[in-house]
Amino acid sequence: MAEHSFMKAAALAGRRADLEGDTPPRFPARNVDLVKERISDLFRRESIDRLVCAAACGADLVALDVADSMGIPALIVLPFSRATFRRVSVIDRPGNWGGLYDRLVDAAVRRDDLITLGFAENDETAFTVGNARIISEARRAADQRLAVAVWEGSSRGEGDATAELLTAGQQQGFQTASVSTL
Repeated sequence: MAEHSFMKAAALAGRRADLEGDTPPRFPARNVDLVKERISDLFRRESIDRLVCAAACGADLVALDVADSMGIPALIVLPFSRATFRRVSVIDRPGNWGGLYDRLVDAAVRRDDLITLGFAENDETAFTVGNARIISEARRAADQRLAVAVWEGSSRGEGDATAELLTAGQQQGFQTASVSTL
């Protein structure tokens, strides 16, 4: 892909779907359709024409599904192999995330829009490096860039990949936006 071939790229990270009884709630399953609508509104309002994110259950897969339905090409960045990521970040939560993951990742492979970083699943740096790559790819893709956090609005503290992506985007001069999962 040539650098700056898109007008506006969104680098996105967000909450995974909650486990039953998670307290405090971060992304309750009942809010998936609401979050889908909010992401769609944001993409339309911001004229996003390229999405860069991972593909975890919850915010990532909802955003990828929205992008797919809107005809927005998406680059998927996975810290682990496709199979490992599916096991540890997709099908480990309630909901039918596995089929959506398979469909969207298959489409990304066909477009040559899947980057697999090859970290071991227990590598503590995998998601931080993954976020850095998401920011880097969004920077290469477009002259206008938006860092998007799909979350309840507050950091869980050190190691919060969603907060890290938003901060990294700000540091790189991206505009920022939040989409509420609540």
